[in-house]
Amino acid sequence: MQNSRTNIPVYPISVHDIFQRILTQDYGPFDAAGLPLVDYDRLFARNHIKHAGKIGTHYTPVTLAFFALGNFAQCNFHKLDLFVRRFREVAEWFLQYQVEARNTGGVWLHRFPMPHLPVLLEYVPGAWISAMAQGLAVSVLVRAYHAFNKKQFLESARRALQPFQYSIFDGGVAYALPNDQLFLEEFPANPPMHVLNGALFAALGLAEYLQIVEDEALARVYQKVLAGIRTLLPRFETGYGSLYDLRRRQIANAGYHDLHVQLLRALGKLADEKEFLATSQRWRTYRQSRVKRSCHWLAERAWAVRRRMQFNPARKSS
Repeated sequence: MQNSRTNIPVYPISVHDIFQRILTQDYGPFDAAGLPLVDYDRLFARNHIKHAGKIGTHYTPVTLAFFALGNFAQCNFHKLDLFVRRFREVAEWFLQYQVEARNTGGVWLHRFPMPHLPVLLEYVPGAWISAMAQGLAVSVLVRAYHAFNKKQFLESARRALQPFQYSIFDGGVAYALPNDQLFLEEFPANPPMHVLNGALFAALGLAEYLQIVEDEALARVYQKVLAGIRTLLPRFETGYGSLYDLRRRQIANAGYHDLHVQLLRALGKLADEKEFLATSQRWRTYRQSRVKRSCHWLAERAWAVRRRMQFNPARKSS
């Protein structure tokens, strides 16, 4: 890579655990070029998610981005060609497979269902898009631009952020809140799901892009996004943990809760958002309390049981 590691910061969120799971093929196999795939049939079966038919194995932008960022962290520390090559291969994949079908910017399509979620709004027939995928791809692309001085990476990042300006009903990934605020949707649905980690990953990608590029339109979107997160953030509070989303009100497991803590801290620092930092600190203390950890565990299990009963109504009468 052309820049020193001091000029290209490591991603502010730890992706070590996810990176290791990808390397051990926990999500799925690698293709012939060494890029990770996700075996959704195996993944859903492991998590007791029932679905009709075979979903198959797919390239998933989020998994690819985590793989790239994990390799980027390694090549910053070890300077091995293997990690550099893997990182660049994913960045090049994002260039190759970015599409524009609705004049709302460049997107990456997900051509598989998510049977455990509400019906998702389609970007084109048979495919949906995700704010989280867009934001994570941008975080990869801005680092690739710095590392390899290839302008196409930065242009791809710019195009990837355009859907942040459009509603999920119009080919974008944003949901309009009152008072001209926005929430970025990991899973586009109606009513909206409002998944916290997805919105934060998306906002982080936008923040990192605006650190190196002046763009008045995207800067305005960024402020609307921050305001939207600020408005909805108290609704994710449980008093002992956090919620994964607001539509189903799923209790975030320990891993997702810790991810919320990291994301709020990183975005709070970048945006100088004191409320994000304070919430991050408060939520971090929940994991240090045995009582709150127990409450969190019980609430998580209770939610899972209720959800399972909804999907398996026959059990109610047995």
